[in-house]
Amino acid sequence: MASNSTHARDLKNEAADTLSDNYETLKDNFSQMRSEVVDLISHAFGVSKDGASSLGHSVKDRANDAMGTIKEQIDHLRDQGGEQVQAVGKRIEDNPIAATAIAFGVGFILAKILSRK
Repeated sequence: MASNSTHARDLKNEAADTLSDNYETLKDNFSQMRSEVVDLISHAFGVSKDGASSLGHSVKDRANDAMGTIKEQIDHLRDQGGEQVQAVGKRIEDNPIAATAIAFGVGFILAKILSRK
C-alpha cells in the first residue's frame, strides 16, 4: 500500500510542478505581451511614448489582476487535486482487494478493446 501513496504523492508533486511551470510561462508571456502592446499602440496611433507607457501600465495592471485570478484558481485546483488523490489512496487502502479487482477488470477490458485494432 505504501507504493500507492508514494505514487499518488509523486503524481501530486508532478502536477504541482507542472502548474508552477505553466504559471511562470503565463507570467512571462503577459509581460512580453504588455511590452508588445505598448510598441504596437505607439506605432499604430503615433501615441507619444509617455501616453503609450501610461496605457502600458494600465494593461500591466489588468494583466496582473488576471494573473492573480489565475494563480488563485491554480492553487484551488491544486488543493482539490491533492484532496482527490488522498481520497482515492484512502479508498485503495481501505479496500485493497476491491481496488485490485477493479484495476484488473479495467486492464482486461482495455486490453480487449485495444487488441481489436
